[in-house]
Order: sequence, then structure tokens, then C-alpha cells
Amino acid sequence: MGDSKEAEYGFKKAISIDKNFVPSLNNLGVLYHEQGRLDDAKDLYEKVIKVDSEHSKSWLNIGQIYFEKKSFKEATSCFEQVFKINPRSSKAYFYLGKVHSLSNNNELAIKLFKTSINEDSKNINAILSLAEIYYRMALEVDPNNLEGLNGRLFVLDKKEQTEQI
Repeated sequence: MGDSKEAEYGFKKAISIDKNFVPSLNNLGVLYHEQGRLDDAKDLYEKVIKVDSEHSKSWLNIGQIYFEKKSFKEATSCFEQVFKINPRSSKAYFYLGKVHSLSNNNELAIKLFKTSINEDSKNINAILSLAEIYYRMALEVDPNNLEGLNGRLFVLDKKEQTEQI
């Protein structure tokens, strides 16, 4: 916890010297986001965007906050903004895929997860999310299929583990 206090102090010091210093505004936002201070983080990301409207990471971070708050329409809008700046953002495709997966729009979610993987073949969260959809679809066909049930539970466990990292 001491390191985060030191980092917070350093970011705030840089911002006190230059209130529009994008790296420190964004990094302080990331720190707050990691601490669960979502509103404080969002405020900082929005300041970044006021200074640099093309800062795709801040748009992505705001979208993630909206996603965490289950404000999917606003999250989608942010991810679409990311695509205007960086049409190859694996993370934006991943999160937009999650939005559509939660609404059981499997076809679009699959397409988005595949695109995320095409842009970053090491995006384990997109790979696991894609597998989870396929297992879920298999269980819709045969709810008693033990291999499908076991596979889905295994994938859900791995997704939970990787999202905590």
C-alpha cells in the first residue's frame, strides 16, 4: 500500500506543476480505478479527454468503468469512440464483446471476441470468453452434457482467476 501512496503523491505533484499533464492524470486515474475509486478515476480520465480528445486509453478506461457499473449503453459509446481513434484496440473489442455476451447476443459477441483475438492473440480473457460462449451454447442444446458443463465451469473458473490478476 505504501507504493500506491507514493505513486499518488508523485502523480499529484506532477499535476500541481501542470494541471494538464496527461500521463499523470491518466496514471492517477488508473491508480484510483485499481483502488475501486471509480468516480474519482472517471473524473481524471475525463480531464485527460478534455486535454486530448484522442487519448484512446482514457476512453477505454471510462468505458470499463461504465461496464463495471453495468451502464452498458454508455460503455458501448466509449468503446465506439476508441475504435474511431484506434480501430485495432483488442481491449475495446473484448469489452464490447462482453457487453453483447451479457445480453445473450452470442453471434455478435463471438465476432467481437474473435476480432479481439485477431488483434492480440495473447488476449487470454477474450479466448476464455469465446470458449465460455461456445460451452453455454452447447449446454443450450443438451443441458445434461457433462463434458459441456465441466468445460464451462472450468472456463468460468479460469476467467475469474485471470480477471483478478
